[in-house]
Amino acid sequence: MSTWEEELLVILGNLQTKKECNWFNAPVEWEALGLMDYPLVIKQPMDLRTVREKIERREYVSKVDCVADIRRLVDVSLLFTFTELFL
Repeated sequence: MSTWEEELLVILGNLQTKKECNWFNAPVEWEALGLMDYPLVIKQPMDLRTVREKIERREYVSKVDCVADIRRLVDVSLLFTFTELFL
């Protein structure tokens, strides 16, 4: 494992222990939560566990790809929250 992967795993570990990040630690259980429109709104879901697993399986070619998934996580949460609140 390269240095950037190890560094990102440390950062993810720190994030995943924060209470504020609990919502982002695992895939959204949209059916259990009754969010039936979730797959209609969110085409590429992302969460911290999936990012960690992709790092561990060495699926990222570069840290840029990993950061893109982390940004997708933020975008997904903002998009769905906005959609639920205002539409």
